[in-house]
Amino acid sequence: MNSSNMDDRTVLITQEPHQINPVLTQNTSAPKFDQLQDRMVYAARIKPEEYNFAGNNPLISAASSLLCITCDLKKESYQDIELLKPKLVEELKSFEFQALNSGVENNYVALSRYLLCSFVDEIIVTTPWGSESHWASQSMLSSFHNETYGGEKFFLLLEKLSRNPAKYLDLLELMYLCLSLGFEGKYRVLSRGLVELDAIRDSLYRQIRSLRGDEKSSLSPNWEPKQVQRHKLTRQTSWVGIVCVVTISLCAIYGGFYYVLNQQSELVIHAFQQIEL
Repeated sequence: MNSSNMDDRTVLITQEPHQINPVLTQNTSAPKFDQLQDRMVYAARIKPEEYNFAGNNPLISAASSLLCITCDLKKESYQDIELLKPKLVEELKSFEFQALNSGVENNYVALSRYLLCSFVDEIIVTTPWGSESHWASQSMLSSFHNETYGGEKFFLLLEKLSRNPAKYLDLLELMYLCLSLGFEGKYRVLSRGLVELDAIRDSLYRQIRSLRGDEKSSLSPNWEPKQVQRHKLTRQTSWVGIVCVVTISLCAIYGGFYYVLNQQSELVIHAFQQIEL
């Protein structure tokens, strides 16, 4: 690393751990995208080790690396597009491995993989560089599920899973996270699509909140930092690393209101058998 890079300084804001409120469902309605974005920026200032990941959604935990890499793709250009597909395939396989090792059922993992492929593909093809590439003909969805477009099926699955939210809560939370991070699917091209999508996301948020509950009674009522300190750090990490911290910290925000799901494995398997992949 040359001296000019070594002199490049980044100012971060930190706060004491007792001031942190990681509860996402403390609001009565789903936060708007800009509010969620503000919270993600706030989360990026907090050390991940200050959180307890024990209650995390195993699907979101396993997908955190893939999600943060995908979020970093939202930019005007991308230099290594030829190397991107193998990298994402490796990340998706890593997600499967981690999820299965966490005890998630095979069908649960397969459905999550479909959702993640749809999310990754849309993020890429809606970027300036992705729209000019041949990604649509070699998409993640086509490689893993032999389909070319998941923007319709994503919401069909969401509608069906929402009928049994207690059984599919982990999946619904993963879908909510994809929507919050920019997935629009078929609603991207509809005249009032974004309005309808916002209503869907709000309804999904309320479902999750009704099941996960609101744990703010044991946490600080405000997530805004009360005291700030300024620290200068050498910028030795790439933007990918920064986005990873943001996304993983966002997952940690979920952790404050997570409970362990008391479901029998047989019920989960039976539920997935009703879903046509």
